[in-house]
Amino acid sequence: MAGFGADLDRLRSAAGYVADAAELAGSAGTGVSDNQVDAPRPLPIPEFPFGFGGGGGGSAAHVFGDSLGFDAIAFAYSRHVDAVRGHLSELRESAEAGSKALDAVAGLYERADESGKL
Repeated sequence: MAGFGADLDRLRSAAGYVADAAELAGSAGTGVSDNQVDAPRPLPIPEFPFGFGGGGGGSAAHVFGDSLGFDAIAFAYSRHVDAVRGHLSELRESAEAGSKALDAVAGLYERADESGKL
C-alpha cells in the first residue's frame, strides 16, 4: 500500500496470528474446563462453648478464614477455574474481533489502492 506505507501482506499475516491466538485461547479454555472440580460452598465451622472451635461468631481463626478444610479449598479452586475460564473466553472474543478488524483494514486499504484514491 503506497499511500500509508502499510504492507497488506503483513496486515493479513498479523490478522492470521491474532486469529491463531484466539484459537489457542479457546483451546486453553476447554482445557481449563476439563479440570473443573464441582464443589459446593463449604459449611461454616460450628461455634463451641467457651471459645473453642473458632467458627461462626468472632473473627477468623486464621488468615484463611474460619475453615481450611478440603471443601473450602475445592470451592476456592472451583471459583478460580471459573474466573480463568471467563478471562480466556474474553481473550478469545477480543482476539477474534481484532483479527477481523485487521482483515477489514487490509481490505479497505486494498480497495482504496485499487480505486487509486491513495
